[in-house]
This record gives sequence, structure tokens and C-alpha cells, in this order.
Amino acid sequence: MKNKIFANILTITLVVLAIILVAIPQSVLAKASKGTNDKDLQNMNKARKLFEKNKITEAIETYNQVSKNSDFWTDSMEEKAWAHTKSQDYDKALAELKSIFNPVFLPFAGPETIMLASFIDYKICNYKGVFEKIKIYKETMLPRVEALEALVRNTKSELVKNTLAKLAKENITGSNLGTDISKLPRFFYADKKLVDAVRSGKTQKAQNRLAVLANRDLDEISKNLKKMKVIEIEVIQRSFLIEPQQLQGDLKFDKKKSADIMIFPDEADSSEVWLDEIGNYEVKTMKCPTNPKSTNSGSTSPGGKS
Repeated sequence: MKNKIFANILTITLVVLAIILVAIPQSVLAKASKGTNDKDLQNMNKARKLFEKNKITEAIETYNQVSKNSDFWTDSMEEKAWAHTKSQDYDKALAELKSIFNPVFLPFAGPETIMLASFIDYKICNYKGVFEKIKIYKETMLPRVEALEALVRNTKSELVKNTLAKLAKENITGSNLGTDISKLPRFFYADKKLVDAVRSGKTQKAQNRLAVLANRDLDEISKNLKKMKVIEIEVIQRSFLIEPQQLQGDLKFDKKKSADIMIFPDEADSSEVWLDEIGNYEVKTMKCPTNPKSTNSGSTSPGGKS
């Protein structure tokens, strides 16, 4: 009786998980911007349209054209991971995300990137990895929430004044924002409405637009946190139904090194980042069992796919 009740709970959780995850790839499409002259963003938009048409191979090839120096590179890696996830190629999806989980690049990552990584860990029975990603999410996103909420409350702060003044004089990129990148809306400097308001001297309009973008980011953080909580509940429930030896062991990522390195002196834990490692990881995972013991709920993966 207890097993039956537990299995029913598991089924309900899986249905919820399937519902909240099935629409996630569509957020890839929602990020597309129009009227940009940025070559990397043009490639991103082209790849997103190919993804929408289910042309996964072509989409991945187009994402590969985004430069590693681009502000959109971390998003291109995440969206490539989505493409591999859609094909249920979780090894390649994990390999794409590996480069982002580096102290140098993590501040550029959005909340969906970490959520996706936790979902893939769930799919391959790397439950330890799920809890690690939840920890990273909280450590990365909670300070960001505080900063964005402070911005919404006070759009006339020194941070906002200095940022808008800088945007009025020159084009801004994520790389020259420094530590302020986590205190401001993602890609605010690429928002046409904001840039037009700033450069036409409409300060109040620009401040209001920045608050709108901040609220949009807060909403995305909240939505992805809810998804991660559902994944966490599913992992806790499923851990009671799966044999310990069926859990994924520590993942080993293969990488190459060369004489070409990038030095980040401000990163104590990551003083060297090898250029040919970035975006060039490989990992091999074992198959996750689709029918844990003591459950009659059928497939345990979202959407009914094994």
C-alpha cells in the first residue's frame, strides 16, 4: 500500500515536471532580438529559428559560429545544450555546459543554464550533481536577486546613474562591466528601447526601462527556481526507489591543453583557463535506469521519454 501511494506521488511529480520542462526550449526562441547588426547575435537568432523548426544539427552548427569573445557565447553554449537535450544526447549536453561552470564565466550565465544542468543530472541519475547545482543556483542567484530588487526600488542610485552615463557615451559589453554585471539586468546594453532612451536624453524613460528589464530577470530567476524545486523533490523521491549501484558516479571530463592560455589573475581558484578547453569537453555517462524498483508508474523521465 505504501509503495502504491509513493508511486502515485511520484507519477504526479513527474507530470508536473514534464509540464514545466516541456516549454523551456521555447524560451530560447523568446530571447531573439530584431534589427541587430551584431554578427554573433545574428547567428544566435538564426540558430534559434532552426531549433524551432527542429533542425537540430543545423542549429548546433550555427551556434558553433558564435565567437568565444562574444557576450552571447555562454547563452550559445546553453542553447546548444538544449538542442542536445532535445535529442536526448545528455553526454554532449553536459559537455557544452561544463565550460560555463567556471568562476570566470558563471557570472555571465542565466538562471536557465543552471536549471538545465540540474535537469540533465537528474536524467542521468547524477543526483549528487543535482544538489550541487541547486547550491550553485542559490549562491549565484540570491545575491543577484537582492541587487535587482534594490535597482527596482531605486532607479536613481549611483549604480544606475553611472551605468546610464557610460551607456550614453559608448557601447557597453559584459566584459567591461566588471563585478557590476551581476547587479544589472542581463544584456541591458543590447536593449534597443533602453539605448534609444539613454542616447536621446530621456533619463526617466531609461530608468523605467532598466527597472522593467530587472523585473524580467527576477521573474526568470523565480520561474527557474520553482522548476529546480520540482526536480529536487523528484530526486528525493526517486532516490528511495533506485539501487545505490545504479547512481551515476563522479563524472570525468576529458580536455586538451596547449601553449595558448588566458590568465585571470583575480580568480584565485582559476588562474589559468586553457583556450582549447573552453567549449571542447567530452564526457561519457552510464545509462540511467528508467524503471526504479518498487514503482509501477512507468517511465520516470519527463514527458514519458526514457
